[in-house]
Amino acid sequence: MTESKRSMNKKQNERRMMKTLELAVAVVIFVTLCEAQVFAEDHHPPRGPGGKPPSPKEWVEYLDKDGDGKVSQDEFDGPCRHFSDFDLNCDGYITEDEAPKGPPPGAPGQGGPGGMHSKEGGAS
Repeated sequence: MTESKRSMNKKQNERRMMKTLELAVAVVIFVTLCEAQVFAEDHHPPRGPGGKPPSPKEWVEYLDKDGDGKVSQDEFDGPCRHFSDFDLNCDGYITEDEAPKGPPPGAPGQGGPGGMHSKEGGAS
């Protein structure tokens, strides 16, 4: 085999390897995005009739992993700094009477970023 043929074969092999690598990266990105979507869909509290936010009881039941009827800081899936906003008696748990009773601030129909009454959310 001549030197030019070896060089050509080497370049062809390098191109094949690059194409294979590009395909593998595309597959990894696609799978990661699909998993992220599934994770996002699985980590939203259930919605009531008509897409309404869950009742306080439904909210606690959704987050209460150990079945003790209250949500501990380990079970809470929101930002850690918000746990104390709900734990009104500072006992380390959120009970049904402390659970949110409506949509979070900024949700459609509410004030705040993205809400119905904010500048970027529609009506002002």
